[in-house]
Amino acid sequence: MISKTELYISSYQEIEPLINFHFSKKGFTDQTKLMLLTGLLSALNKAYSILNLNRTENNLKIQTSIISAPFQENNNVLEKIILASLNYWEKKMIIDGLNNTDLYDKIIFNIKKYKSLISTDLDNKLPIVEKYNKININERSYVWLGYNVQKQLNTLFVKFKEELNLIEEKTNFIDFARVFMGTELNHIKNKINWKGPLRALIYFIIRACHREHLEIENNLRWKQLAATFYFNGHELKKEEFEKEFFKLSNTEHIPSVGPEIDLIFRSFI
Repeated sequence: MISKTELYISSYQEIEPLINFHFSKKGFTDQTKLMLLTGLLSALNKAYSILNLNRTENNLKIQTSIISAPFQENNNVLEKIILASLNYWEKKMIIDGLNNTDLYDKIIFNIKKYKSLISTDLDNKLPIVEKYNKININERSYVWLGYNVQKQLNTLFVKFKEELNLIEEKTNFIDFARVFMGTELNHIKNKINWKGPLRALIYFIIRACHREHLEIENNLRWKQLAATFYFNGHELKKEEFEKEFFKLSNTEHIPSVGPEIDLIFRSFI
């Protein structure tokens, strides 16, 4: 069984080239395309919840139509978006132990149908979407597992940058979001410069894990943090990280901005 993190990364990889291909022709900026990508992933989560409230074939058709509506004008993209959506829901049902339901069987039936349609489409001009059987999460950034990925990442970005002054003013949303989208670590070109107390950064990561917005192996905490964040313009030192992590794990001495960070998380409920 794959983890939630692996599911999200595989979905990013399947959907991102389709978003770029479809909306590049419309002159959309990279930031807009990234917002469309996170918005689509959020819509997939919402649709999944609605599907589980009413596990009928008609509801599956309705949710599929809603997800694919922005791509109706290009049948090649449309079919691949639908297939990517079905793949996501199928794996999500396995993770949640729902693969013995009639809805799961209907999703599998539709996956086979759309795979057949795509494989027989000789005029398909889209770039081939590569298949990823095994994802090495040891070499990737964090993956945000929120119900509404787009809204939550945007809220964090605005709060941290404009209200709490925790990240550098020149930070843009694209660089911030990539830190939480399973980006390969060697593709992180612009780290986020954290201006607040180091303890506040560690506290944010700890709380994100506690709230199940992040899945992190203990031995990866340092590696991912060092590859995605600067502290006041400097590389993070492992000794400093471990010192602050130990204090937060063994005392109640939270950073002064801790309550504000907790308020952000509570707003995500």
